[in-house]
Amino acid sequence: AAAARIEPEGCWTRWTDARDSAGRPADPYSDEACCWCGLAAVLVEARGTAIVFGDAVSFLWETYDQRPFGRINDTSEATQAMIVSMLRGAATHARGQGR
Repeated sequence: AAAARIEPEGCWTRWTDARDSAGRPADPYSDEACCWCGLAAVLVEARGTAIVFGDAVSFLWETYDQRPFGRINDTSEATQAMIVSMLRGAATHARGQGR
């Protein structure tokens, strides 16, 4: 679900959790938010469920060289496709764990 949230063109951002349609930083839970960083997309889709959010973040940490996912999202090398792929990998892992 998090990958699907940021996959459409213009729905991914970096250097802030979310942005509104004018490109200003926005609360990721707000109705004004229209694009999200990868980590905020996980948070919004987890809907505040700490276990789901924690599992996703732990998997991303372990899988991607123990680098904080938020920092990976914000690197100049990061692309929308890369972040979507990482999130899809985390979702596949979670499904395999029965989540």
